[in-house]
Amino acid sequence: MASFEEYIWSFFKIPSYLRSGIMINDIVNFILVPSALLLVFLTLAAEAFLPADMRNRWKALLALVFYLVIITQGFYASFAIFAVNYTILFIIFAFILFAITRFVPMKYWKAATQVTAKYGEKRMDIKRLEDELKMKEKERERIQRFLGEARAAGRTRDIQLWELMLAEVEREIDRLKLRIEELKKFP
Repeated sequence: MASFEEYIWSFFKIPSYLRSGIMINDIVNFILVPSALLLVFLTLAAEAFLPADMRNRWKALLALVFYLVIITQGFYASFAIFAVNYTILFIIFAFILFAITRFVPMKYWKAATQVTAKYGEKRMDIKRLEDELKMKEKERERIQRFLGEARAAGRTRDIQLWELMLAEVEREIDRLKLRIEELKKFP
């Protein structure tokens, strides 16, 4: 006749070669910790799965159903083995996250996110201006080529038109270069 312990291990489908033989250690390592992690994950998954008006009522039930399906289909043992090996990393990560969020005041977090956002916006502005500068430089080359052709053909009216366009494009290039330098200069 099988013992209560064997019923537990057969329900969760944890092979005997993984167990240490110390019931309390095995329960913590193979049932409590993996189940807690799995239920948190499944609750988040159920919340994403359900429509907004059903989330509050049904997410716990759906997470429990998913949990039982995972156990009965035999996937729980694989997850438990993974969780046993990485539990200490989860604890260290949770402690670091706790320490950072508790000992660094929220006003510094907000300031850091604002600075990061501004830096990201600044980098995007610089990239956009550099792309525009490249486009204007290509346009200048094209106008210079047309200007050379107009000079070679002796078309005075076209020469004046191309010189005006070239001056305008060069002013725009100078303005873009100055703006890029200003953005790169200030943090």
